[in-house]
Amino acid sequence: MSLLPATPALSPRSLFESLLRYALGGVFLYAALSKIIDPHAFSLDIANYRLLPDGLLPYAALLVPALELVAGIFVIAGPMKGEAAAWIALLLLGFLFGEGQAILRGLDLSCGCFGKGSGKVGWLSIGRNALLLAASVWVILEQRRYRADFVRHPGAAG
Repeated sequence: MSLLPATPALSPRSLFESLLRYALGGVFLYAALSKIIDPHAFSLDIANYRLLPDGLLPYAALLVPALELVAGIFVIAGPMKGEAAAWIALLLLGFLFGEGQAILRGLDLSCGCFGKGSGKVGWLSIGRNALLLAASVWVILEQRRYRADFVRHPGAAG
């Protein structure tokens, strides 16, 4: 006889959502850390998009990785996984806008996604960010479903 309470088995849907959260969190933690290591280089990457005034570049170079870091941690292990996924989705929408305008304007630049050595902005980077956005939306919806199930049936959601 075990003294530990029985834990319900993860449904395939819950397992998939957990894997998406770990993947999203891992990508955003890696991206954040690669930018935190060299904020000046990331500031130059942001400048190449020609969207922000020069005076805002240092702040953006510090704020974006900080948001990525916190969202990456919280989407994996935080008490507000859905909210963290929403922050990730907002970041991705901004990244998609920046990359899209760069392509439309014919700018040839590094995406800056993962610090030095990031690939060029192009349809591949847009596709990657679109997939990450879809994953974050899935997590948001699953977290909302989980909360709704918990409200209807406390202790039985999962």
